[in-house]
Amino acid sequence: MKMTTQSHTRLLASPFATAALVILPLLSLGFILGRSSHPGMWTPQFIQFNYKVSERIQASKSVHIKLPSGVKRHLGLDSLTLPDGRPKYSRHRCVGYHESPEWVYRKCSFHNVCYNYKARGMYYYVDPAFRWPQVFPVDQPPQTSFFSPYVAYKTNAMSGEGINPEADVWAVNNTFPESYWNVSYVPGISAIYHPVSENFNMGHYLLDDVYSIFDLLQAFELLHSPKRVQIISNLPCTAVSDAATRRTCQKFSDSFWRGISDQEVMGFEGIKAKYGGQGDIVCFEQLLIGTGNSGCIAGKHSQTIRYSRAASLWEFRNSLLRGLRIDPLRVPTEHLILIFRKSGRRGLHNVDEIFAAIRKEKRYEGLSVRVLENVEDMPIRDQLELTTRSTVVVSPPGGASSLFFFLPRGAHLIVADYWYLNATSPTTRVGTTQHMDDSLWDFITHIKTQYYDVREGEYFIPPGLDPTDNRVLRDDSEVILNLDRLFLLIDAALFDMSLPKS
Repeated sequence: MKMTTQSHTRLLASPFATAALVILPLLSLGFILGRSSHPGMWTPQFIQFNYKVSERIQASKSVHIKLPSGVKRHLGLDSLTLPDGRPKYSRHRCVGYHESPEWVYRKCSFHNVCYNYKARGMYYYVDPAFRWPQVFPVDQPPQTSFFSPYVAYKTNAMSGEGINPEADVWAVNNTFPESYWNVSYVPGISAIYHPVSENFNMGHYLLDDVYSIFDLLQAFELLHSPKRVQIISNLPCTAVSDAATRRTCQKFSDSFWRGISDQEVMGFEGIKAKYGGQGDIVCFEQLLIGTGNSGCIAGKHSQTIRYSRAASLWEFRNSLLRGLRIDPLRVPTEHLILIFRKSGRRGLHNVDEIFAAIRKEKRYEGLSVRVLENVEDMPIRDQLELTTRSTVVVSPPGGASSLFFFLPRGAHLIVADYWYLNATSPTTRVGTTQHMDDSLWDFITHIKTQYYDVREGEYFIPPGLDPTDNRVLRDDSEVILNLDRLFLLIDAALFDMSLPKS
């Protein structure tokens, strides 16, 4: 039970509660040490609980032992700290393959480094007498080492790899900048990302951009760190030229990051204004970088099969909902069927027909059904609030459908993707249903995804577009759902949700 400060104060004020606070730990100690005075009594669950609490307390600690004097003399080092108490030199931890060609998979946590945000290079401060051989080869002379690329951002979803700008690391034979150098210094934890879609598609923003930083923090066990987390974007909303796109960016930014950080997401110019300093260099107490193989949608590196990702995505979902003060564990007790009318491309052509047919169908009598539309005009919190109360959603594919990632546990998503021609000759009309976002939906477990089987002719193509062009079929067609086959999927969803859950 979560206890507020006031209730905690009232509890301590009670003499009976005070006695309980003294006696109960003593009684608990008997259980922790082993058996009680009564044969057969044993409480392994209680021991496990105490172990987990202790583990959480210790998790934020790390080995920190004074450098042996002999090693210090051998390296010719004097003090390891600057006059202001900050460390003189950089250090790091990385996960992922250590070989240079595998830089796209690497995630790193750097301490006491500076970043040139225009050159996209990092200054890693080392003493001339000692360098990390795992990062900087020992056979090089004691001068500046240049490693390019070292870690990657995820960006440009349409580039095939989904990974473009890398971050270089330069080893500098110097100490970390002192405060009088007048460079920006960001305390706490910082993380840099580059937007995958510069049009700020919701799916890429949520499940590539925001999730990649969540994944990065999770990799280094920093999700619940007491330190302040500052998120930095290489393309902040303030730098977006188109007014409508800038508003979309700001809308997403103001909502989706709340579950990760209470600090405003900003670019490097904003960082300089917030923390002071001049020039193109910003220094960090701790900097996380390396989102190249994170995310769920863009690039083949995102689509590496990771069956354990479902647990991470569930925690990600819950963190974002808590950030917007929505109960992530809410479970609806009545059905609400949503039909998603998406504006723009990749839509459902017969939404009104589907809505009327469900309302008229006797077997769905008493069920609530609603058309969800004009979501671009809805606050993000309202969208998520409605989604967490829904049990069945019928949706087209694409970025907007990522909203239904927030469906409650056990809900069903019915996705109508698109028809795709396999044959080289358009006259044969041989094709199959293709799935746009299966790299996401097939690897989450809190909802069940059903795919509507789109068949030849079950789509509307706007006049003037080529119906034999697969890009048109994928991006510009609107699926016409067959009601009988759709109702089979809805029936399956309702039946599944009616079964007792073990």
